[in-house]
Amino acid sequence: MVEQERHIIKQLKMVLSNRLSKMFSLNICKLLTEYGTVEILEEFHFEGIFLENNAVGVRGFLNLQKAVKYFNNFNDIFLKDEFSYCFISILSRSRVVTELEELNLINRLNLSNNFKFNGCELLVGFESDNIEGNHDEFNTFKKKVELLGLLQNEILGKKRWFNLTKFEKKCWLDLAFSKGVKDSPPLNLNLIIDGNYILCEEDLYCYLGEEIYGILGYIAYNSNALADAISTLSLKIKWINFDYSRNHFDEIEDLEYLSDILKQYSSLEIV
Repeated sequence: MVEQERHIIKQLKMVLSNRLSKMFSLNICKLLTEYGTVEILEEFHFEGIFLENNAVGVRGFLNLQKAVKYFNNFNDIFLKDEFSYCFISILSRSRVVTELEELNLINRLNLSNNFKFNGCELLVGFESDNIEGNHDEFNTFKKKVELLGLLQNEILGKKRWFNLTKFEKKCWLDLAFSKGVKDSPPLNLNLIIDGNYILCEEDLYCYLGEEIYGILGYIAYNSNALADAISTLSLKIKWINFDYSRNHFDEIEDLEYLSDILKQYSSLEIV
């Protein structure tokens, strides 16, 4: 009887875990201005997210009673604190599997503390008044949710990013950045990169990050970050099939500028 109960509890935990992995998290965050750190005060799980005018809508709270009690008292408790700043952050968490490891990735959308709650749905305002920029930020967050949902169903191999759209490659780089490499030593500093896979700026960043730090490795998101990152590494790069890159690159001026950066901060051989 005890073993049967344990089995039932284990199954219930697995069901709850699977459900939570498909849900979003809403975090109440407190910025401690004196120390420049962020403290998580409370977390809520919910099922749906949408955009309404210039606010992010949240619906389907897992524990609605808790949400009602909390948000009805939010203003009185936290907004009177003159020594810190509270804001709302929305996250999705995903586990992806590469050929070598399992990665837990966080996709984050930071919002303001300006909200309206009707007892069922929560509308949270953005930090900025730039409507177009806010909508782009929201759509990028949603696209990363979709991309992660797709990637969770496979084992990621090298160059998985190559067949993504340009926008999806930007999302890939965002996710790689969220994974972080601060405490990870480079896996490889002697690189052979194939121009058949480098047809835009994002391809180069994805390729270099992957070769240096492994699948979903991050090196840079733009040319300035690339220069900063590789200036501290003793890279030796052999770029084969460079003519293919040159003949198919979406912006030839960008290719010339990026190759100049590689020549300046690494040992680059073009074949």
